[in-house]
Amino acid sequence: ERVSNKAGEEEIEFHKCRQLTVLAGDYYSGLYYYLLSMNRDIVLIRALAEGIKEINEHKIMLYQKAHETTDDIMKSIVTIESALLQKTCDHFQLSHWKPFITYVLGGNRLQKEIQLYADKQHAPVFQAMQDALGDKAEVVINGWMKELRKKEKQFLENHTDINEINSVLRNK
Repeated sequence: ERVSNKAGEEEIEFHKCRQLTVLAGDYYSGLYYYLLSMNRDIVLIRALAEGIKEINEHKIMLYQKAHETTDDIMKSIVTIESALLQKTCDHFQLSHWKPFITYVLGGNRLQKEIQLYADKQHAPVFQAMQDALGDKAEVVINGWMKELRKKEKQFLENHTDINEINSVLRNK
């Protein structure tokens, strides 16, 4: 008789919040496709839809822990973070940008994951790595991040014309 319903109320509130998040995502997705359709560039729309499909497939793999190796986890991370821009580069025949996009956005995601983990917040990439590596996860993620930043720096040294765009990507 005296058992509190508080946990049940918190769970209901959590589910409401989650449902609102999904609805907001659906709304913005619909708005996104509406704006794309106004552009009438069907080939671009198809390329972006393919990128979204890839992102969602890799997110599912990450959350279902379907990766066999830590390298597979890393490939999923960079796909999740960069697939839309990769497809955009393909569409506009700017393939020379693709490695740079991978380095910057992949490194940004790893940095964010490390911060989330340090703040004791939900960090799905970090969790996937911990499941695979245990206590070595942080060392491996930091190593990957350093490697991506090193490749980014090398790319910039070889392509001095893109420093302005780098600053835009870094601030995303």
